[in-house]
Amino acid sequence: MPSLKIGKLKQEQITISNYNEITNQYYAISETLDLDLYYDITSNISWMTIGRNFYDYGFCRNEIKILTNTIGFGNLKDLEEQKCASQYFVVSKINRDLVHTELDQEKNWGNLIVETKRNREERWSKAKSYISYILQPIYSTDLALSTETLSKNFIEYGVESIIKDNVTGLFDWLNDTYPTKTYFTQLHKDKLISILSIGY
Repeated sequence: MPSLKIGKLKQEQITISNYNEITNQYYAISETLDLDLYYDITSNISWMTIGRNFYDYGFCRNEIKILTNTIGFGNLKDLEEQKCASQYFVVSKINRDLVHTELDQEKNWGNLIVETKRNREERWSKAKSYISYILQPIYSTDLALSTETLSKNFIEYGVESIIKDNVTGLFDWLNDTYPTKTYFTQLHKDKLISILSIGY
């Protein structure tokens, strides 16, 4: 998925509303921005402030990683942008050491562990809600029981797949087992993987 840009409406309304009748929004997030209507305010900090109104923690953290890798840590516009990249552990230890103390990094790591686990729990809840709505109760229960250990490993440790984690994960089951379940279609599988991997 290509990186996205965040735009802020140039012609702000004077009313309390955040909506503009032409664009229907104060901020836009898109692969391309209409620069006649929006200022490009894409930044690491914007992703973790404005971006969180549109996407979940994991999605925004990934956008910070893409943006930082594209621009380069040393080319980020200021120290605050570098600290943001460091805080969310999308850069190497060498770069993190340039902007954060060891104590800061330990604290940031603790926060990251809590937030990424919470994010995986939210994604798993969304996935469960989607599939239990789509499938008959007997089938959604079978699916839940068949993936119980894998889903716990996904939530607790972030285990997704053997390719990514060197351990069989939930995504492996979804990719390999769905053809054996007559009630579980390619559409269901794709939607579940999308929710679990990018949040929607």
